[in-house]
Amino acid sequence: LGVNAVELMPVQEWTGEWYGWGYNTAAWSAPENSYGASAADGSAVGDLKAFVDALHQAGIAVILDVVYNHSNQDNPLWDIDAGRYFEGMTDWGEKFDLAEPAAAAYVRDNLKRWMDAYHVDGFRFDSTANLDVDALIGIVDGLRDSGYADRYWIFEEFDGAHNAKVQSYDASQSAGVIASWGAGWKDTAWGALFDGAYGNLGT
Repeated sequence: LGVNAVELMPVQEWTGEWYGWGYNTAAWSAPENSYGASAADGSAVGDLKAFVDALHQAGIAVILDVVYNHSNQDNPLWDIDAGRYFEGMTDWGEKFDLAEPAAAAYVRDNLKRWMDAYHVDGFRFDSTANLDVDALIGIVDGLRDSGYADRYWIFEEFDGAHNAKVQSYDASQSAGVIASWGAGWKDTAWGALFDGAYGNLGT
């Protein structure tokens, strides 16, 4: 296929039987148990590591889609101190308060775990408009300074002010460090195709 990277949709643990493509994450430190060869024996850990290693052997990088913007009351951090780690709501659940230093430290350490233990090459952060973007950029900047400069960092940006901060950070680094995963390119391409020769693209 000529592919040199794959992005996995969220694989972090969720609770219950409801399947939301992984966007209903309840525990950020573990792979979803039902993705393993046996849902009962913790095999998802070894299976995911073997999967990433196999892709690397084929020369393919692995980017992990992560959902830190929201969770639910099944999240262990909710039981530890809901008032410290969560503030407000998103359309999908309790909003994780990345402006809280303890929450930012948790995300930083969690990202390091996925890179160190599972060898993932980077992350696509879901709905960064529902996160403190300054804190998230600070996490990325700190990780780059501590041995993770060669990783992929992709923000799902639909917010102009957030996107401007990403562009400002990239300009300060004289490089495209953080990529913006937004609708701008898709909508432009769609419009050009739909209004041009391929007028039936909608159907």
